[in-house]
Amino acid sequence: MIGQPNAQATPGAKYLVPFVFDRALQISQASDGPIFSHHDVGSKNAIDIPMPIGTPVIATRSGTVIQNINQFSDNGQATTAFLTKANSISILHDDGTWAQYLHLKQFSSRVSVGQKVTAGMPIALSGNSGFSSEPHLHFVLQKNENGTIVSLPIKFWTTENSVVIPRYRSWLTPGQAIPAKSKMQRTVKDCSVDAVIDEATLHCMQKR
Repeated sequence: MIGQPNAQATPGAKYLVPFVFDRALQISQASDGPIFSHHDVGSKNAIDIPMPIGTPVIATRSGTVIQNINQFSDNGQATTAFLTKANSISILHDDGTWAQYLHLKQFSSRVSVGQKVTAGMPIALSGNSGFSSEPHLHFVLQKNENGTIVSLPIKFWTTENSVVIPRYRSWLTPGQAIPAKSKMQRTVKDCSVDAVIDEATLHCMQKR
């Protein structure tokens, strides 16, 4: 089992919203709302964020990649046969906690096990792999509590340096600052044939 069994989450540690998009996205599952799949202690505080396949996913906090599953197709279904078929990345933080990003797009991972990553770094694209009823990102913060993996409450920091507590049906703005429309020289439609917003699309949109 990963993690030190007596690890303590650093008070006030900052976590970025884990995606980059051109608008806010609404949380479909959180601890304060109806629970569809987050029943055990390891996922009680997890959140689900529906988003188009191919949305850039970023590291919410600096750390070391300890898991990188990348091979499963984006044909997720909400059946038990798909419980072990989710692409995922886990990043261990320096306080012994770790963040897990699930349902990622097949072969979209940009990291490898043992790699150091920084907060805000693109790590993969969102997908629809594994136990999933729709394309979305499952994000959870976890720790080893005396041999049991438990999930921890999440607080995100915005680009305005304010705290956001993710709640059921609340909205999350992107984790990295997208230039304001007045500063954008091109639109998503101008820069992406399939409307996927990745690093190349963002770079294109900011070109003069």
